[in-house]
Amino acid sequence: MSQKEELLDILKQLYTVSGFRMTLMDSNYQTICSYPEQTAFCKLLHRNPKACEICLQYDHIGFKEAEKLGGLYVYQCHFGLYEAISPLYYCGKLTGYLMMGQTLSNSKFDREYTYQKSEQFVEDKAYLKETIEQLTMHTQEKLTACAAIMEICASYITFTHQVESPSPDFPLAIKEYIHYYYYRPILLEDLCEHFSCSKATITNTFKKAYGISVRQYLIEYRLKHAQILLKDVQVPIKEIASQCGFSDQNYFTKAFTKTFKISPTGYRNQLMKISNKIE
Repeated sequence: MSQKEELLDILKQLYTVSGFRMTLMDSNYQTICSYPEQTAFCKLLHRNPKACEICLQYDHIGFKEAEKLGGLYVYQCHFGLYEAISPLYYCGKLTGYLMMGQTLSNSKFDREYTYQKSEQFVEDKAYLKETIEQLTMHTQEKLTACAAIMEICASYITFTHQVESPSPDFPLAIKEYIHYYYYRPILLEDLCEHFSCSKATITNTFKKAYGISVRQYLIEYRLKHAQILLKDVQVPIKEIASQCGFSDQNYFTKAFTKTFKISPTGYRNQLMKISNKIE
C-alpha cells in the first residue's frame, strides 16, 4: 500500500466514524487526497466563480487561523457550513492541513440561513434546496467531539505519514537546540515535541548527518563546556556539573574521565600547573 493509499484509508475511517468529509492538503492549500467527494451543494456553488472565490477566501482564513493557533480551528463558512482545520507539522515545519467539514448543525435555522446566503449564486432554486436538504446535520456536541478526534488523527499523520521529507537544515536545527538548552534536561521526547516528529526521524536524521547519536553529541557538547568552566578554580566541580546539564556528579566524572582520559579534578590540576609555569 502506497503512502497516499494509507492516508486515504485514514480519511475513510475518519469519515466512517464522524460522517464528515475529510480532506488532506499540502502547505500550498492543494488537495493531496479527500473522502468522500464534495457535497452536491458545494459542487453547485463552485460552478459560480464568485461563490467559489468566497469559499476559498474563508478556507484561507481558516488555514491562517489554524497556523496561528498551532492547532485545531473550527469555524462556519460564508454559507453556514461548519469546517474544522488542524495544521500538520513535520520537523518543526508546516507541511499541510487536515480539514473536516461541509456539514450543518442541527439547528432548524441552519438550512434557512444556508439557502439565504447561496440563492443569489444559483439559478435553479429547486435544485439548490435539494442539495441543501442532502447536507448532513450534527449536534454541536458531535461537531466538537469529531473535531477533537480529527486533531488526534492529524497528530498521527504528522508522526507516521509525513507529507514532506525533512529539510536539509533539520539536523542543524537539532544541533542549535542542543547548543541553546544543553544546561537543562533534554530528552528525545522534548525534541520530538519541539520539532513535531517521531523519535526515529530525530535519531536517524541526526546520525546520518553527523555520524553520531543525539545523546552522545549532547554529552560531548556538555563536557566541552565543562572543560571551559574548570579553568575557574573558584567554582566547585559539583556546580560545574550542574551548570552543564549533569544532575549526577558521579556520572559527570565518569563521562568526563572516559572522554578525556583524565578526571575533572585531574584536568583542573593540570591547568593550574600550566598556569603556574607561565607565571
